[in-house]
Amino acid sequence: MTPVLPRDPAVRAKWLAVAAVGGAAFTAFLVGLKSPDGFHLLALGRALVRAGGLPAMEPFVYPLADQPFIGSSWLSGLLLYASHALAGDAGPVVLAAALGAATLAVMARDATREARSAAALAAALLPVALAIAVHRPRVAPRPEAVAFLCLAATLLLVRRWENGEARRLWLLPALFLMWANAHQSVAAGAAILGVTLVVALAHRAVARRGAPPAPDLKPLALWSGAALLASLLSPSGWTQFRTAAGFVLSSVAPPSPGAGGGAYSMLRTMVMELGPIPREDWLGPFGALTCLSAVAFAAGFNRSTPRQLAVAAGAFVLAVSAWRYESLAAIVVAPMAGRHLALAVERLGTRRGVAVATLALSAAGLVAAAAWAVATPYARFGVAVEPWGLPVRTAEYL
Repeated sequence: MTPVLPRDPAVRAKWLAVAAVGGAAFTAFLVGLKSPDGFHLLALGRALVRAGGLPAMEPFVYPLADQPFIGSSWLSGLLLYASHALAGDAGPVVLAAALGAATLAVMARDATREARSAAALAAALLPVALAIAVHRPRVAPRPEAVAFLCLAATLLLVRRWENGEARRLWLLPALFLMWANAHQSVAAGAAILGVTLVVALAHRAVARRGAPPAPDLKPLALWSGAALLASLLSPSGWTQFRTAAGFVLSSVAPPSPGAGGGAYSMLRTMVMELGPIPREDWLGPFGALTCLSAVAFAAGFNRSTPRQLAVAAGAFVLAVSAWRYESLAAIVVAPMAGRHLALAVERLGTRRGVAVATLALSAAGLVAAAAWAVATPYARFGVAVEPWGLPVRTAEYL
């Protein structure tokens, strides 16, 4: 049955823009099989299928040998193994690209929600296009592929609640259940919901009489609590929250040598992605997205909610602390920046000069972001195993 597109040209244009972003992201995210973590997940997925369920003891991670299985990424492993069984080495690459494309499509839908003209639509899409270039080096058959999609969907649901649309909050428990069994970064989703509730309560406590009515907190509190409980239905339980907190604290401030702090400090020195943002990233899409977001938030400061400011600031602090959080910051900030830019263009009116200038600047930004993504040396196009990314002979033997 052929789907019926909305009759409103503005609504139809937004959905076409979302589809275009998803298609561009899928193409950009076909970057080959280059992550050693992918092979660990493939082995885990194969073991789950052969055993017909979760193992009782940790089967692969040597330091945890003879310990109860607490893997928080078993669902990611199962998905990657299924994709490999269907399409060989290309399967996990295509799956990661599809998950990344879905993430960017959700972000584009969030960013363009309030755009009413072609110029505003173009302005809203510019931060999202930069986010494609920022996210591309991190795309790989890894558990974060599922986590990033869950993060974008959570942010969209929370923003809709801020706009008085609470009817889809019932999706949060299912979303967090999937997230908790795919990657331990479900703690980030819990933090976003917690910040939203705390800021909303504080804002309600200090709101002046006669202020606009705040969104109803009851549905958000109810479904956030259900989501937190759902996130505990994982082999990791509370452990994933402690692990995530340890990583974050070790990135923001070096931990003390005691209580496992030494292990986190060692990871920071040995794992490249836990190091600082490279200089070329500041001069590339991430730096451009940071500057553009600062301009957007300044232009739409009176439209920014305290929750948005708090979440955006936290994401940026994480990104500055470690390279691996660049993608997280882009997913959090780009839709907010896109909405602010769209509203700023709308306020300038429908004058032809404003429209032409906005379209020209957005087009130039899109081209620059695409050129930078293509030129990234460690994220080449392809769906095969990248020999420079992992020990291929070892992988073939395993």
